[in-house]
Amino acid sequence: MTRGDGVGPTAEELFAGPGESMAALRATDWSATALGPVDSWRPELVAAIRTVLRSRLPTLLWWGPDLIQLYNDACLRNLGDKHPAAAGQPAAQCWHEVWDALRPVVQSILDGRQDGVRFDEQLMFFTRRDYVEETYQTYSLSGVRDETGAVLGILTPSQQQLLERSGPWDIVGGITVPVMFVQGTVDVLFPLQQALNNAEGIPPSAQAAIRMIWFCGGHGACLTMTPAQLQQQQVFLTNNTIAFLNNALPEADGNPNDVVNIPKFQFVDQNGTWYQAAYLPIDDGNPAVTDFYSGSTPVVTAKIESTWPATTSITDCPVPL
Repeated sequence: MTRGDGVGPTAEELFAGPGESMAALRATDWSATALGPVDSWRPELVAAIRTVLRSRLPTLLWWGPDLIQLYNDACLRNLGDKHPAAAGQPAAQCWHEVWDALRPVVQSILDGRQDGVRFDEQLMFFTRRDYVEETYQTYSLSGVRDETGAVLGILTPSQQQLLERSGPWDIVGGITVPVMFVQGTVDVLFPLQQALNNAEGIPPSAQAAIRMIWFCGGHGACLTMTPAQLQQQQVFLTNNTIAFLNNALPEADGNPNDVVNIPKFQFVDQNGTWYQAAYLPIDDGNPAVTDFYSGSTPVVTAKIESTWPATTSITDCPVPL
């Protein structure tokens, strides 16, 4: 059973306070879930929820046979677009894309075969926005038990939180050195939006040192370029990368004065045409949106502004060494 004696706190009382997660939990029709009305919840559930809501670290609670989900504000970035619908959802529905991997682990805790589990750097593919993310998760799961020892729910403890490593964001937020993003426009694993999210996550103090290149390739085939064009593109990428490293580490090659002016943003489209800009696609402006396609596969949606130079063949535009 997951219900108490009907004299517990109301949703307004239990979820009182500021924050998006509190608002989502208050707005949830709990009577339509397996947990029933909030004031009928058993004391163990109420106590577990208060633990979750007080935590400053991402913490999830799954409760009852359906593993109905509750969470705190610290989870919002990890949930992405799953919030606010994730409030009151069964865990298997919210995390459907990874549930095949989680189900046997969760079941082993519910069955009492394990008290808890921990995983470090587990590869998982999440869909928390409008694309699939490759992430490496460090997380733990622990059972919440009643006085008889029966497992009532599963808590992701704040000190070993689920989704502790949220793709690249926890890493890029601490970067303070020059960064070059080299992104394939037909990459099926790392879409362009993820590269832009990464660039946005870099602290303001390091934004000026960012350089970004989009090229036709990645974890996918660029079918529209000839072998000669692909070879030219490879030379273009190699020259830019070496020049960037020379700029970032001027003493490495014994010549501290060989700084090369690398454009902020460069883009090689599916036809081998080269573009450059003094700003990133995430920067403010009044862009026009242009779609490029390779067969039936969208290659890129890029911001093209009139201040860009005339298009040029990449053979004429490699950064000199």
